[in-house]
Amino acid sequence: MQNTQLARIQRILEFGVACKELDAAGPKATRSQKRKLKAFQMSLRAMLSDELLGTIAKKHLEVLDALQHYIKTGSEVSRKRARNLWDEASRHIYEVKLQ
Repeated sequence: MQNTQLARIQRILEFGVACKELDAAGPKATRSQKRKLKAFQMSLRAMLSDELLGTIAKKHLEVLDALQHYIKTGSEVSRKRARNLWDEASRHIYEVKLQ
């Protein structure tokens, strides 16, 4: 595994921590937290071309979109969608690990 991939894996882990914080904050998320989401979005998009991490990044981008919608609207439906997508992304990581 290359240093680039290790750094990207670290970024995915950081995204997980940020998701937990943003889920708790919801519509009351600070500007700083919202900017952090944008930074994660750019990082995840950069990972899309990676052979190993591309599909994982794609799943996490779906989580990010749902989380952004929840923060914007406060919709519990969006919150549940983000959580379901997170569970799906977590299962996907496990599947990739097994390959």
